[in-house]
Amino acid sequence: MPAREADCPVLRAVPGDGRLAYDEGLLVGYRGYDAAGTTPLFPFGHGLGYTTWSYESLAAGPPVLAAGDDLTIGVTVRNTGKRPGREVVQAYVAGPAAEGRPVRVLGAFGPAAAAPGEAAQVTLTVPARVFARYDEQAARWVWPSGEFTIAVGRSSRDLRLHTVVAVA
Repeated sequence: MPAREADCPVLRAVPGDGRLAYDEGLLVGYRGYDAAGTTPLFPFGHGLGYTTWSYESLAAGPPVLAAGDDLTIGVTVRNTGKRPGREVVQAYVAGPAAEGRPVRVLGAFGPAAAAPGEAAQVTLTVPARVFARYDEQAARWVWPSGEFTIAVGRSSRDLRLHTVVAVA
């Protein structure tokens, strides 16, 4: 949700001639805010609850993926509040810079539930296609080689833990 109307990534989406041009490509929502370097009023994935959470650890394996492989990650979160609660752990993937590629994309998410003081382990699977891009000329998905940063947290702007994996 934008802080100001002018910050909205897609403000003037009005069909003309019965057609709607998607000139922004993939850069809508949180991807548009990231590309513009704009801080939204409420970031994508922003949730409210009655407790607080610490993000304690992130493990991703293997450190080098073959093109076309999924990535499994484990995240440990702890309920640091005084009430039982639920948290949605979100994993975002930022890859090698490429024309038209968003700064980061939501790769996976999953729930955690814990009593006060308790830790919860969340296992997420980032599908292989999150690491790929569609090559229009070849008419197929391709996996660029290089390093990808995996960031986990509470929303697209509250990313608390990071790790790097490579695609060979």
